[in-house]
Amino acid sequence: PVHVSLYGPQVTTPGIANGDGTVQAAVTMHNDTAISKKVTVETTVLDKNNNPVSGTEVSSLVTVPAQTEKTVILEPSVSSPVLWSPENPYLYKLKTVIRNEEGELIDEYHTTFGYRYINWDANNGFSLNGEYVKLKGVCLHHDQGALGAVQEREALYRQLIILKDMGCNAIRTSHNSASRVLIDLCNELGILVMEEFFDGWDVSKDANVNGFNKYFLEEIPSTSSAIGAHGQK
Repeated sequence: PVHVSLYGPQVTTPGIANGDGTVQAAVTMHNDTAISKKVTVETTVLDKNNNPVSGTEVSSLVTVPAQTEKTVILEPSVSSPVLWSPENPYLYKLKTVIRNEEGELIDEYHTTFGYRYINWDANNGFSLNGEYVKLKGVCLHHDQGALGAVQEREALYRQLIILKDMGCNAIRTSHNSASRVLIDLCNELGILVMEEFFDGWDVSKDANVNGFNKYFLEEIPSTSSAIGAHGQK
């Protein structure tokens, strides 16, 4: 009933450009019960072999109100972390554990992430981890031919391996937010992603009178289901 919210913690590494391996983990917990619950949160960073490479950060006792969410921020740290790159797509995991007042484990969630930092320069272009990189990629539509639009991991893996072997190090998604499957595979294989939200904005495309452009400038009412739990639009 009390668990890590959908999609898990938000993981960032804000100091990595300066060599600081601190992970900022914003852990949101959801309480499905009709009464408030008190829990503790633990976060530990694991390497690619699932060995702990940070100390365990533990929150104080947190009260999660009934039928709502509560977010805590914990900051485990890794000494001299390996940086993610297309040549070496090294990934870590953030292990998040929630315990009740008695110390019993009630939920566990693993979030995969990599240490990397990027920059854009008007004169020199894109850099990754302090080194300028040429983006050599394709615009990839999400469909898989006769297999249709379902994002089958094996089919996507085959497609991405072919592109990687061809020399591709980047993908621009085509007019849609990418599936979680594609993002996970690109992280694993070492492929940069330029994720396109949509390409119509407030202008119609191909005489499509019912595209998102029709609603782009519309104000979303506060009662709409499109408003998230924290008021995001």
